[in-house]
Amino acid sequence: MLVSKNRSGKIWMFLLSFALLCALVGSLYVHAWNLGVSPMGLFSDEASIGLNAKTIAEYGTDEFGTPTPLYFQAFGEYKNPVYIYALAWLLQYVPMSDISVRGVSFLFFVGILLVWTIFAELYWKNRGLTVLHVLMLGASPWLFSLSRVSFEAISFVFFYVSFLTVYFLLYINKFRSFISVILLSVLCAAFAGISWYSYSTARLLILISIFGACTLLLLQRKRLAPLLIIFLSGLALLPATGLLEGNNTILLGRFSQISYFYDATLTWGEKIGQFLQIYSSYFSPEFHLWVGDSNLRHHAGPAGMSSYFVYGSMWIGVFLTLFAWRTRKLQPFSDRAWFANFMLMEFFAAPLAASMTEPGHAIRVVSMIIPMLFFSGVMLAFLRRHLQTWAPIVGISAILLILLEATPFLSYALGHYTRYSVRYFMTYGTEEAVRTVATMRYPLLVIDKDLYEANVIASYYTETLNNAITITSGISDSYIQNIQIPFCYLAKHTPYTQTTKHVAPNAIPVPLDVQSRLKLTCFPGETSAQSS
Repeated sequence: MLVSKNRSGKIWMFLLSFALLCALVGSLYVHAWNLGVSPMGLFSDEASIGLNAKTIAEYGTDEFGTPTPLYFQAFGEYKNPVYIYALAWLLQYVPMSDISVRGVSFLFFVGILLVWTIFAELYWKNRGLTVLHVLMLGASPWLFSLSRVSFEAISFVFFYVSFLTVYFLLYINKFRSFISVILLSVLCAAFAGISWYSYSTARLLILISIFGACTLLLLQRKRLAPLLIIFLSGLALLPATGLLEGNNTILLGRFSQISYFYDATLTWGEKIGQFLQIYSSYFSPEFHLWVGDSNLRHHAGPAGMSSYFVYGSMWIGVFLTLFAWRTRKLQPFSDRAWFANFMLMEFFAAPLAASMTEPGHAIRVVSMIIPMLFFSGVMLAFLRRHLQTWAPIVGISAILLILLEATPFLSYALGHYTRYSVRYFMTYGTEEAVRTVATMRYPLLVIDKDLYEANVIASYYTETLNNAITITSGISDSYIQNIQIPFCYLAKHTPYTQTTKHVAPNAIPVPLDVQSRLKLTCFPGETSAQSS
């Protein structure tokens, strides 16, 4: 009988391990599907990141010639360095293309998925719960959308979940050796420090995480680890301290542009009221289930940022954690009880930075997905513990529900959204325009001053295609009239001004993809013989 139980246990563990492998491979497969062309066309932020990474990889400077900058000027908002330097490293081995630029986001997602798998194994010590955690993360609309565009925030999620995983190892500290404490503390500080440079909202959120983590360690009467974490994290932030002095706008300039806290027409009471309203909206079903981020650059639709399964189970897990804390059902300072309380703090702190700007911005609050998945796991662990013999059926049902929700979303995200989102990325067709100008050997590409940051997109593609074309943007009508060389003019599908009409009566309109809403017209100029 004992042999039979052992054999059935081994078979069950093999099946769960196989299911875990399938969940990992399946998640990576769907996230990599049509990477680079879905969504169609790079947004200006993506092109800016690619352009700066290319100049760093080749010349060691940003696009303006600044050598190895800590922050990248870009459009004046100063992009964070982690993603750009990661892409610059990748460009040492692969050519720059839309796939390689967005491929860094995919690689960060791979890291998130693997580290989250390790965390689930360490925390729950149950292979079935690990499978569910991997599926919930892999099927998350939130991370799916972000893993396919080259935005900085996904790098923060990777270093954040790495920080949590190493911190949990330090918290339970089963190694009980001086060397292990030092090593884990150094890793904690390293992940926290890199997080600070990964994304703008991380500058506040990771400081809160460090404070909470060190407080919890002190409550455990562990003194060396929190001292090391605070000291080493402080060292990691030293390179940026000078940017906070005087009127330097590198760190806070962008925040002052987008935050209502700088609106002089609002009283402090109105600002606090607005903060509370926006803060609460980030927990609402409208954001998580029905609408999400209305900007389709941040979300693939057609519903909210989370699945119904994760959102519902997450709130049950939060309630169970609060209930266990208030009724002392969990032993004080046990591995799970106090770490779960720490994750409560992480959950409620996640929207703090985003709430100082605007509601419904999925990228600024993306780290929230990690504590959400954690509390979904709390509910699943509760069911497993209390249902016992029914636990396998509950687990299989949960897997089916996750996959059932993921199927229509993925079908939409990889289908209709790919075409529909073109108008939100606003630059699809720029690559075709640059290729056309290069083929016709026109030395100058003039960008309509009303075409949103297309000069960066065009510059990115000239670097990608190794074309020597001069890009000019935001010029006056008189400038266009006085151009003496052959040039092409890129604008929206709107009637040209009177100025452009009488530059050259024999202008050549070049059709582009109608979805792009861009129009390219080439003017021979006075030296039309130069063109082929």
